[in-house]
Amino acid sequence: AALDEANPGPAAFVFSGLLAEAKGGKANLDQALQKYNEAKSDSPSASLSTAIGRVELQRGNMVQAESSLQDALNRDPEYAPAHYWLGVVSQKKGDARQAIAKWGEALKHDKNFVRASKAMFDIDRPAS
Repeated sequence: AALDEANPGPAAFVFSGLLAEAKGGKANLDQALQKYNEAKSDSPSASLSTAIGRVELQRGNMVQAESSLQDALNRDPEYAPAHYWLGVVSQKKGDARQAIAKWGEALKHDKNFVRASKAMFDIDRPAS
């Protein structure tokens, strides 16, 4: 029923959003954002807020990305992917210390979050 084309559910919108996001490019990112927002209107969740934040980040909208990712943490403070992506936002904004802190939070809630571990070791650290 989730993938019923006549009456799509949130899963169908998420799937469509993931497909559009994977294609890249502005038009596809716009489409992904629309699909995630449609899914979120039916079923708000930390994962959908994180997906929206991730797309906003790819579109270069740091304020919207940060807002959506914070919404995800308001819904589920232990949601590791939201912490990870907030770290990426901080990194893009040039705040390495905050990025590392957010990635540490991701690892606190999911010790096997490989992307967070890798990001912490790959980041250029400011001179002390």
